[in-house]
Amino acid sequence: MVQLPPFISLNSCPDVTMEISDPSLEIDWAKQADFIVVKGQTPEAMSMTACTVFIYTNSYRDELLASVRLEICARSVIYTRTRFG
Repeated sequence: MVQLPPFISLNSCPDVTMEISDPSLEIDWAKQADFIVVKGQTPEAMSMTACTVFIYTNSYRDELLASVRLEICARSVIYTRTRFG
């Protein structure tokens, strides 16, 4: 989840369109809470995925409201499997 800066209010622009530079990621937003949710599969642990989110004021994408650079760092997850029975 990414919190938007205070100068960007999604409530003031009814037709906001968002695009993300990495096609393997999905972007969604909660209009009432002013935050963006980015979903995707991360690569191997200890690697970084960099992408840019472009926020436009309308669906024609002719007025760029903001661009946000995201760096998503994958981390290693250690888990154990236990067998019962």
